[in-house]
Formats: sequence, structure tokens, C-alpha cells
Amino acid sequence: MAALFFGFWRLKMKRVVHIGQGKAATTALQKDVFPAFAKSQNTKYLDPENITRLIANPANKTKLSDSFLASAEVLVGPPIKWDHYLEINSEFFGPDTTILLVLRRPSGFLRSVYQQINHHSGLLLDPKTYFEGTDESLSKRFDPKCYDQARLVKLYADTFNEVIVQKFETVADLEFLRVAYGLSPSQMGTARLNLVKNSSNRSFSKTAVNLSMKLKWMFGTPAVDIEKGTIKRTLRFKIWRSLMQGVFDKLYPYKKYVLDWESLPKVDIRKLDSAYDEIPSFQHYVAGVRQPLSEPADCQREGGVLLHQFLH
Repeated sequence: MAALFFGFWRLKMKRVVHIGQGKAATTALQKDVFPAFAKSQNTKYLDPENITRLIANPANKTKLSDSFLASAEVLVGPPIKWDHYLEINSEFFGPDTTILLVLRRPSGFLRSVYQQINHHSGLLLDPKTYFEGTDESLSKRFDPKCYDQARLVKLYADTFNEVIVQKFETVADLEFLRVAYGLSPSQMGTARLNLVKNSSNRSFSKTAVNLSMKLKWMFGTPAVDIEKGTIKRTLRFKIWRSLMQGVFDKLYPYKKYVLDWESLPKVDIRKLDSAYDEIPSFQHYVAGVRQPLSEPADCQREGGVLLHQFLH
């Protein structure tokens, strides 16, 4: 009886941290899934603002409760600093924390990062300048040569006692939550419905990108803070972005912006995508050892299709 009670107590006191990656349904998870799910589990939810504020001061780790679900895509860090951010996460959260990691195909991830840093902020560099420029631009923090996701998984599996990894293509299945918390089918159904029903985060469309690039002379050149990875946006571009995303891309037929990777010979995107294809769609590690699924994944593939209508 005591052993049963201790096992139940350990489940309730679980610490789970979703570290990213970004551009892999993070906004939808943080807004529409994690808060409601944490409440249903009677555990505290730490959103990106809360957790990044806490982790900024190592002394704050004493303030962490014994049970929480946290999510902040910045915790994984950019590819060139994966090792550094691993050390921070390990020191702050401790090895007994369960790590959730969502991977995305490199061509999609790097394109989405390029759009956020470049189009959504008003930097407006052409792809060749951004990816192949010799200046110390923000793109260097996401250097494709450093984007080895198999290595990223190994780094965390070798450091934390439990690591759960899922690919973006099936993230709407929320299998990582089922494994982390041992959810019932009805609990899984509720969480999946919240994700698909409310997701609406989209990048600039192809037409919005082309229009912005042609009219970039209107906005001036924003100042770039490389270390913090932020861009001071001009008021004019903020208004423009609101117009593009809030009005134009909702009224005009939406076509996803696609990068012409063939025009960027320094980026071997085929090699990166091929390496991604070799990674299993779902992985669960305990003490560095990959575990078999406890039961067949109850995947709702139509959920994934619906989610991808919104997430780009």
C-alpha cells in the first residue's frame, strides 16, 4: 500500500519542461494545450515569460515547485549554442526533470526562422545575403552546418533521466504528453481537440513576402542586437506586419512562402533533410536508453492534417 501511494505521489510531483524547438507548434501548445492540461492535472504551468524570468537567475531554482509543466522554446537555444543551453537547463532543472522536445524538418525550420527574423521583423534581407553573408548577422546563430538534430537528442538523452521526442509532422497526436503523464484516451482526445481547434499561427504568405521585399525602401533599416537576437522594429513596419498578417493574408488566397534552396549552394538542405528522415518519429529515453512504446500510439492522423492547415 505504501509503495502504491509513493508511486502515485511521484506521478503527481512530476516536473516536465518543453524546451522547444521553436517553429514546431510551440505557440499553439503554449496557448491552447499546456495551460488547460496543467490545470486538469492539478499542476502549475510556467509559460515562456515565467520560466525565462526564473532561469535568468540561477538562485531562482529554489523557487521551483515540486510539480510543474513549463514551456519555453528559447530553452533549447540556437544550434550553435545547444551545448551551452544544455548546461544551463541541466544545472537549473536537474537531471530528474522530464524533457519534451519537438523536432522539425530542417528545410521547414530554417525557412520559418528566416521569415521570423527577416520578414516579420523588417530586416528584409534576400535569402542569399541572409544565409550566405559573411557579416555577423543573426543567421549565424542558426547556421545550417550546426543543425544536427540527432546530436541534439543525444545531448539531452545522455544528461536527463527522461527525454521524450516527437516530430512536428505528428505533433497534433500529442503522444509525448501521453507518455509523460500516462493519459487516458479521453484525456488525450480533449488535449488534441484544443490544439487543432484553436491553432492559427501563420507566417507571411508568398505574396506578402514578395510585396514586402519590393517595398522595403519604405521602412528603413532596423537596428539589430545580435547578442540578444532581437530587432528594434520601426513603427511603420509594425503597422505593415499587422496589415499583412491580420488583413491581407486572411482575405487574399494564402500560398505558403517557399525558399529556393537550389539558389543557396552553401546550404546542403538535402543532406539535412535526409538526416532528419533517419530520425524516428517518436522517441522515449529513460536513463539514456530508448524505450519501446508502452502501448500502440493512438494517433489521429486527421488531427495532424488539420493542424498543418494553420501552422507554417
